Amino acid sequence: MKKNDKKPGTGLILLMLVLIASSCVNHRKVSLVREDDRQATEFSVENPRETSYKVQTGDQLYIKVHSLDPNTSRLFQSDLPNLMNPTYMYLNSYTVNEQGAISFSFIDQIFVQDKTVEEVQKEIQTVLDEYFNEINVIVKLVNFQISVMGEVQKTGTYTIHREYANILQALSMAGGVNDFADINRAKLIRQTPTGTVVKIVDLSELDLLAKDYYHLMPNDIIYLDSRPIKSYTQRAVPYGVFLSVFSTALVIYNVFID
Repeated sequence: MKKNDKKPGTGLILLMLVLIASSCVNHRKVSLVREDDRQATEFSVENPRETSYKVQTGDQLYIKVHSLDPNTSRLFQSDLPNLMNPTYMYLNSYTVNEQGAISFSFIDQIFVQDKTVEEVQKEIQTVLDEYFNEINVIVKLVNFQISVMGEVQKTGTYTIHREYANILQALSMAGGVNDFADINRAKLIRQTPTGTVVKIVDLSELDLLAKDYYHLMPNDIIYLDSRPIKSYTQRAVPYGVFLSVFSTALVIYNVFID
């Protein structure tokens, strides 16, 4: 064989290098809330949560009354153990009826529709303060749930046990996005009184923190579609197996042909 002749395996080596390079994921594509000025060590974004969720018919409100007086406390205790888990809270919740009201304990009707959870809590507290001393009322929205679907580590529906959640917290609950997520065109699906709204969200930009949809509402759905590169990556094609077989064949070629 002449020195300037190329071995038959040279073309295959180049082909494998191209395939391996094409399987690499550009991790900058999956960097959330990217800040372009690498010299900055601190920055702030203003986005006050001006509106809170307003209670609607069919919602479930968990109401708990605490008192320093044991006799008063017994009036509001249920027969269920105080486990404070989602099941307990649901079983001890009150459904907002079609008239937008709930019936709590000895209080006949409390109109709660279109009020925030904080406003409902204050109203119940005001009513009970007329009859009891040293009581504390807790109200929580039991059905504050969000769903995360698509290219995340753990898809599913998650219950929010506080009065507020943002889109990054929801993604964190789902284990974060994976390398194949199209974070530049995430979809936020939200139910409104007039229908369903779909918002296209760019999760990679710092400006996300200033958007109104950064703050989530109950029953929001976040969907991360796949980037086109997924079709050509190692998830679709077993490049590792090909590389192992090719390496073995190349060793045999060099041993026996040379």
